[in-house]
Amino acid sequence: MRTVERSFFNNIEFTASIAHESRLLTDPYILVWREKGLYSPNHQCYVRSCIEKNSPDIAAYDFLERVVEQAREGTVLWFSPALNSEESHKIIATEIYTARNGAKITYNYAVLFLQSKLKEGQFLQAANKIAEFAKEEPINSALERRMEPIFLPSSFAHWTYFANRVIPNREWEKIHTREVWIIKRETLRAIREGKRNIYGNNPLSCPLSAFDVMFGFGEKVNCPNCKKVVYVKVGERCGGCNQVRPC
Repeated sequence: MRTVERSFFNNIEFTASIAHESRLLTDPYILVWREKGLYSPNHQCYVRSCIEKNSPDIAAYDFLERVVEQAREGTVLWFSPALNSEESHKIIATEIYTARNGAKITYNYAVLFLQSKLKEGQFLQAANKIAEFAKEEPINSALERRMEPIFLPSSFAHWTYFANRVIPNREWEKIHTREVWIIKRETLRAIREGKRNIYGNNPLSCPLSAFDVMFGFGEKVNCPNCKKVVYVKVGERCGGCNQVRPC
């Protein structure tokens, strides 16, 4: 794939993630296992290369890779509490499957929760209830919880059943029925058509500039339209407002 085509495709996927998070919609995506770890076909890169080495998230990712490498089928639930006022709480569920040819693939679902609606203590309590189902020890520190995901074997009921018991949310049913993939497809189509009504006003799982750095989009600029600091090249669309950078 040529660089321009790859950049355009990455930008669409990135914009879709921002659109879904800002509207508190589930952001679904697929990762595959390769020799060096989990790989994103959409972004054409290894996931590990997108995580800062000193980030607490690296420990959670290490756990995920170990489970996938061991071919343990089931679901890894990563409860990621917000660590500052600009973030939202996030749960990422990673369903792990092994194909008949031995290939390992994961279906991932990121769901956000506003701090104003769900306090840190409530979020941690929900995680501990899931840990209890998995016969794991409770964790009451936000930082420690963010570093230690929970594994639910495939022999359990579908993970959305447990998630809905601890944090009722209409998104769980959409995940269970796979409706989230249809919604994602519609979002990608809207972005390609240049529609602007795809963004909400809710905080993301991390500052917008962190998303931009993750996928390496152009140079750092202050968007005059949405007033956000973003990484975007001339002629490409801002991830915050979808306006084209003119110069």
